[in-house]
Amino acid sequence: MIVIGAGAIGTSIAYQLAKGGATVMIFDRGQVGGQSTGASAGMVQINPDRTTPPATSALALESARLYPALAAELRERTGIDIGYRPGGLLHIALDDVDEPRLRAHRAWQVEHGVAVSWLDAAAVLDLEPQLNPAVRAALYYPDDHQLMPRLLGQALARAAVDRGAVLREGASIDRLATAGDRVVGVWLGGESIHAGEVVIANGAWASAWSEALRTPIPFDRCAGRWSRWRRPAPGFVTW
Repeated sequence: MIVIGAGAIGTSIAYQLAKGGATVMIFDRGQVGGQSTGASAGMVQINPDRTTPPATSALALESARLYPALAAELRERTGIDIGYRPGGLLHIALDDVDEPRLRAHRAWQVEHGVAVSWLDAAAVLDLEPQLNPAVRAALYYPDDHQLMPRLLGQALARAAVDRGAVLREGASIDRLATAGDRVVGVWLGGESIHAGEVVIANGAWASAWSEALRTPIPFDRCAGRWSRWRRPAPGFVTW
């Protein structure tokens, strides 16, 4: 298996594959966690709304449920503390327009199983005294957590390597190797490296493979995620 991209997604996939017994190679044009992962806020957040697809909400809830065990597992295996800590989120209302909107949002979330509390102004300022004293109310998400994203990527990469994965930093993939309608590996300089499956997890650079795959890879800038296309080439997976 080849994984292109050594951010949080790529290293997580590589670790789980290696743990499952697969032979894995990870390539990154820079360093582990050196791009969007290192710049991210590190929020493990459960905050769906009416526009969130049900499958995405279910994935977020399950991911959040698994994080404590993953953090403990990585610390035990690598000695790296990824900084997984409680980090409750406040969504504040500052005027009489925000307040009813937040109430309606909370009603929908409670109906869909989200742990969220309504706090009046006094309770909000007691919890976070540095907020604007004009705050009217807030939604409080006590189950949200935070972590150090770059440490997460480093811990996952080290754990994957400990399981036998090969990590190559500073290795920019030139193009995908294809045979007919299958992706069968990658080209790195003049070197062809073959694999049964190729996973692309290199974020902002993933669109470079659109031509080889004969399909666009659009980027949803608002959601900050790549869209999966309808008919991916066999032997190819993208996140």
